[in-house]
Order: sequence, then C-alpha cells, then structure tokens
Amino acid sequence: MPKDSGEDGRAGRKTASRIRPKPQSSRAPEAPASSPAFVSAAADPSLRAETGAAFWQKAALSPLLLGALTLAALAPLTALAALFLGLGALTFGFLALRLALLRPWGVAGFPRAPSSALREPDQEILPRITLLIALYREAASARHLLAALQALDYPRDRLEVLILLEQDDLETFAAFRALRPPNWIRLIVVPDGAPRTKPRALNWGLAEAAGTIVGVLDAEDRPERDQLRKAAAAFAQAPPETACLQARLGWYNASTNGLTRGLALEYAGWFGLLLPALTRLGCPIPLGGTSCYLRAEPLREVGGWDPWNVTEDADLGFKLARRGWRSATLDSLTKEEAVLTPRAWIRQRTRWIKGFLVTWIVHMRDPVRLWREIGPAGFWVFNALTLGSFLAYLALPLHLTALAWLLIAGEAPWSGTLPERVGRVLETLFWAGQGVATGMAFWGAWRGYGLRFAFWAPLLPLYLGIFGPLAALRAASQLPRSAFLWEKTAHGFDQGEVAPSLPAAPAGCVPAGRQDSRGAV
Repeated sequence: MPKDSGEDGRAGRKTASRIRPKPQSSRAPEAPASSPAFVSAAADPSLRAETGAAFWQKAALSPLLLGALTLAALAPLTALAALFLGLGALTFGFLALRLALLRPWGVAGFPRAPSSALREPDQEILPRITLLIALYREAASARHLLAALQALDYPRDRLEVLILLEQDDLETFAAFRALRPPNWIRLIVVPDGAPRTKPRALNWGLAEAAGTIVGVLDAEDRPERDQLRKAAAAFAQAPPETACLQARLGWYNASTNGLTRGLALEYAGWFGLLLPALTRLGCPIPLGGTSCYLRAEPLREVGGWDPWNVTEDADLGFKLARRGWRSATLDSLTKEEAVLTPRAWIRQRTRWIKGFLVTWIVHMRDPVRLWREIGPAGFWVFNALTLGSFLAYLALPLHLTALAWLLIAGEAPWSGTLPERVGRVLETLFWAGQGVATGMAFWGAWRGYGLRFAFWAPLLPLYLGIFGPLAALRAASQLPRSAFLWEKTAHGFDQGEVAPSLPAAPAGCVPAGRQDSRGAV
C-alpha cells in the first residue's frame, strides 16, 4: 500500500507523498525539510551551498572589490588596462585548456565510442532504471513528455518513471491525471519545504527510486529511442569506478532564430567535443541537468543533489570526482526546446552562471583539499570551467571593443597605459582561444546539424558578447541577496509534432509564464 509519508523499509528512507496535492497552506511548515533524512545524513556538510562562502573567500574579495572600485573612480583608463591585463591569465589558461583537448580530437576523431562497440546485456539481466522528472507548472508539456517516455525502447518491467510535482502545482497534476499514464509512470507529490528547487525534488525522488541506475530528464526532453539500452550497455562495460554517463544534449528548434542557433552551436562544442575530450583525459566534468544516468549507490553515497545549488548537476559531477568516482559521456542525443527570446535567454543563463559561481565557492572553500582529491589537472579544469566561465563573459566584450577600436581608430585602446607588445600578445592569445572555441562549435555543429548550419559558428563570439555579460553581471548581483533563487525557464512555446495517439491536453493548460519561479529563498 502506498504511504503518505513515513518509512518504506529501505534504511529508513522517508517517502514522498503520493496523494492528490492540496492547496498550499498560508502558514509555512514548522520544520521544512530540504532533503529526505538519508540524503541529509550522507551529504558532506563542508560541500553544502547553503552555508555560503568561507571566511577567507569573503576576506579576499572585499579588499579586491574596494580597490577595483577606487581605481575605477580615480583612474578609469588605468583600471581598464589593469582589467585587460588581469584577464590575460584567464585568456592564456583557456587557450591552453583548449589546445590540450586538441590531442583527443585529432587522435581519436570525434571522441565517442560508436554504438556498435557496445554490447547490450542479455534481456534477462538488464538493470532496473528509474527516471526522475522534476516539474513545476509544466501542464502544457505533459502530452509531449508522455509521448517521449512511451517512445523509449526499454522493457517496461525494468523501467520506473517518477514525475515529481510540487504540492501547489494542481494544474500539472491534473494534466497528467487526465492523460492516464501507464502504471510504470507514477506521480509523486514532493512535501512542501524549502528551498523549492529542482534538486530538492530530485532528492525526494531518489528516496523513492527502486532502480540500480537513476536517470534525470526534463519536461521538454526528447531522448533517442534506444538511449536507456545504450546506458545499460555502457555501464555494463565501463570500469567499476564509472558512476555517471552524460548523454549529448541538443535542440530540436535550433534553426528558429539567432538565439536558438547560438545555443545549438554552444551545445555542439560543449557536449560534442569538450566533455568527451575531458573524460578521455581523466578529468572531472560538470554534468548536464538532464539525460545523465547515475549508479544509485554512489549517488546516495555523496548525498544526492545539493538542494541549495541552482546548478546541482555541475556540482554533482565534481562531488563524485572528489570521492574517486568518474563520469563519462554516452553516445546518445537528447533534444530539448531552446529559449526563443533575449529575456528568457538572460534569465536562463543567469541561473547557469550563478550556479557555477556557487559551485566554485563551495568547492574552493578548502583549495588544498580539492587539489588533493581531484589532482592538479582536475583542479585546473574545475577553476577554468566555473570561475573562468564567469570571467570569460566579462572578457569577451572587452576584447570585442578593443578590436573595434583598433580597426576604427587605428590604435590600440591600451596605448599609453600598457606596453604595446604586452597588449598585442594578450589580444592575440584571446582571439586564438576564440578561434579554437569557434572551431569546436563548427566541428560539433557540422556533425550534429550539417555543414550549412555550422557556418554560423564565426558569429558565436558576437552572440555571447552581447547577451553573456548582461547575464554574468546579473548573476553576480544575485549572489549576495538571492543565491538560491531558481528562475524557472518557461517551456511549451515551440514543441513541434507530438505523437497523435495521445489524448489532447486538458483545456486551460498553457505554457508556464516567464514570471514563474521555483521559489526565492
């Protein structure tokens, strides 16, 4: 018999409510739980985002900001030159990282094992897989999501799908109930509590999960039909320390407008080349928020997802690496819905950048320990992909302005404040790094979308240089006051064709408004 709450007999794990959700009470619960008890007990307290920055981080940042503001007020040109020079180290670091990754690309080609190299386990020993799908105000996506799930080619007696709903999300609950999902898809109502974020809901789903492999999908996802079989086969042949497989992500509306093309180019380079090359070098990787498959045992060992981190996926990848577990890439594609407007893009990217900054703060509280646990190469990659990504958004418009100034005025903007040779070296290094990044995007897009689409790649620096700094500055401004704010990305505006066999969604189900959030904390 399903229980509303209490113990389910598995190491005292608390279960989530499976009853019809009730309207949210005006009075907050007396002791809101961020995670089930077993997750809270397993999580390393020193790696929780909730506790904020360490004392040394705050002590180092305060005088740095004060000095920068003072210099900018008294000598703005000198401050600009100092910023340009300071970002030079980052520029060199990114270029070195990208060049280091050229070897796996050049020697091994596109660094993913072909599907034919994987031998699927016998039908009778296929592992049980639990898919966790955390939703909030996604009634418009219900029909599309069920169609995508029913298209998966995996034995139904070895597949469990848990759709995790917030207690006040009556509309999404009603939409799924009206579509009459099969018995291997269950609706789980997450108990009310704080913070109201996707990772908190995933932890409650993990408490219910019966599978030895746990996968994460999003509302708008359309994974390849054989993705679960590929994951099972890859785990069966992977080294025992492999805890996670990350599938490639792409967009099914990549050609809609300039923003969606830019996102497609980014993802083509990131998931198609960067992450596979990093795994070949044995480096830790930041996981994607969807279509990642994890062994349940190590996932529970690290305490699941951090409910206070808005990029819980990236954080989890590094937490696993610190415990000696490895992540690898999976040769399977999941298509998602790309955002369509600049406002939605900036809100989404704000959350990603802010989460990377929070992840950097959490793992760099004790840099010596981090270095010891993931090694010097992992330490370098971690800093480049978290703090480095944030700084890169600020560096890009600076270098675009410098290039335009040089072309229009005939002299460098740093003339008189920096040695000419130093400025030119920094500018050359930066654009060399951008050239390698553009090449990554071109190569990945060619393989994923075709040669004609790949020719958009040279515009990638301009696309990122316009919108990226706005999102980066917005993310930095949110850190002190709303580091845990989850600005929800609206879906359901460009869903394409849906399997006609499913009944229509109930009347009144519209895409979630852009003002929706999973909750400010």
